[in-house]
Amino acid sequence: MVIQKELKFFPVENTNTNNLSAAQIESFNKNGFIFPITIFSRSETAQITTYFETLLDSAKKIGYEDYSINGWHYHCRGIYNLMMNSSILEYVADLIGPNVLNIMTHLFYKRSQDKRKVSWHQDASYWPLTPTKTITVWLALDDVSAQNGAMKFIPGSHHHGQIPFQPSDEEEHNVLNQTVSRPEDWGENAVNVELKAGQISIHSDLLLHGSEPNLSTTDRRGLTLRYMPSDVQCTDSNFGKNRRAFQCLGTNPEKHWSIVSPPVGEAIPLKLETPL
Repeated sequence: MVIQKELKFFPVENTNTNNLSAAQIESFNKNGFIFPITIFSRSETAQITTYFETLLDSAKKIGYEDYSINGWHYHCRGIYNLMMNSSILEYVADLIGPNVLNIMTHLFYKRSQDKRKVSWHQDASYWPLTPTKTITVWLALDDVSAQNGAMKFIPGSHHHGQIPFQPSDEEEHNVLNQTVSRPEDWGENAVNVELKAGQISIHSDLLLHGSEPNLSTTDRRGLTLRYMPSDVQCTDSNFGKNRRAFQCLGTNPEKHWSIVSPPVGEAIPLKLETPL
C-alpha cells in the first residue's frame, strides 16, 4: 500500500501542559518555534561537549568528519541518554502528546572558519514521514550567535505546507542538499536563534530555516533530537532503520514502528552503515 504524505501543520491544542505556558503554545502555533529554554547548566554542558569531542576524535581515526555523528543514538549510550532527558521530554510532550518516539539525532559541528552553511529548507522535505508532526529540539553545546552561524527561522513559514525547493548548487557549500530560494516570500523577517550553551530551541518540521557559515573565532556545536508522536508513519521502508524507533514516552498503540532496546556502551558504527 502506498502511503501519501500529509504535508500540513497540526496546531497544538494542549491545555494541560507540564512546562510550556499558554503563551508559548500560542507562539509555537503562530510562529513555528520556541526558544530559548534552559536545560543544562554550564558545567553539565561542558561534560556533554567533552563526551562529543572524545567520540568525534575516535570517529575521525576511521574516516568520519565533523558532521558524521548522525543517527548514532542507536549505537552510543551517551547520545541515547541525551535523547531520553526527562526535562527535554516534558517540553516535547507538551507539543506532540504523551506517546513520543525518536528515530533521528544529528550533531552539527560548525567549526570556526568553516565555510559550509545550511541552506534554507524544511525538515519535512527530507523525511518520508507522515503526517508532518515531527519536531526538532536543537541543543546548543556552545554559545550561539549570528556571528558564529546561528540558525535562522522564518516565522509563520510552517503554515504553507511544502515549500518548493531545488537541489543545492556546489557553490553554496551546503551541508545538506536542498535549497529554498527567496525565503522572505514565505513568512516574516528571519529570526536569529541565539542561544546560550545548555539551552534548546524547538521547531516544527515544516518551518523554513537555515544557517550561515561560521566565520567567527569560536566553534558552534549543536545536537538535534527529532521527536514524533506514535501516529506518524514512514513512507519508505529503507528510512528509519527499517521502521525501528525508540520509545521515549508513553506507548506505541498504532504499532507503525518496532521499538528497539537502548544501546550498550559507545560503539562507533561501521562507515558502511547509511545514516538516517
